[in-house]
Amino acid sequence: MDFLSKMAEVCELIEQLGVCYAEAKGTSWHMQEMKRVMLAHEMALYDGIPVSQREIKALISESYKLHLDGTRQAIQKEHELKAKLDRYHAQFETYRSICSLEKAKMNLL
Repeated sequence: MDFLSKMAEVCELIEQLGVCYAEAKGTSWHMQEMKRVMLAHEMALYDGIPVSQREIKALISESYKLHLDGTRQAIQKEHELKAKLDRYHAQFETYRSICSLEKAKMNLL
């Protein structure tokens, strides 16, 4: 088996997936940060009632629930891409170890 070409292939996959992971992580972070903004926006719609009541109405609003679901999906995608990236890193390390082993075998002969 040509481990060097396999390693190069995995490096390419790591690079491509790394870009996707970075985008997903950025989206996830943004969605999480926007949670408070969304809540404040929803609370502002219920002017004239006590803050505690505005917060309750905002927390059960459809747009806030939709934002939370979008955040959940963004976090899920981030974690799925991270798991794939970790798998490719492990695969690369496996190939690297096998190459080192083969090199050591050759030096013994």
